[in-house]
Amino acid sequence: MWLFLVFFLLSSCEKAKLEEKPRAEISTKELFKLRGCTYCHDTSRPLVGPAFLDVAMRYKENEKEDLVKSILEGSCGKWKGKWECMPPQRVGKEEARRMVEWILHLKTTKPPASSL
Repeated sequence: MWLFLVFFLLSSCEKAKLEEKPRAEISTKELFKLRGCTYCHDTSRPLVGPAFLDVAMRYKENEKEDLVKSILEGSCGKWKGKWECMPPQRVGKEEARRMVEWILHLKTTKPPASSL
């Protein structure tokens, strides 16, 4: 029960931080932190979930909407037992698209404009 309360308080604090800045000024990296993604994912090393680089290497550009759907609706069984399930995330569709663009850019040398 107390764990749920701590999680709820952390989530509400993060939302308040996000609303301090206009959406156009928030970089994608900040968005990952503010939405709590970095609690389970890191850019290059696995934590509770797979590293963003591992996700980028697994998915192709034409699979962006699959990743957006996984963020919005959650996903299970995609990583063969390493990480069973990711619950649905509390992000908007446009935020999820920005996140997917940033994740997939890790295969390249040029980051998307929204990450600057």
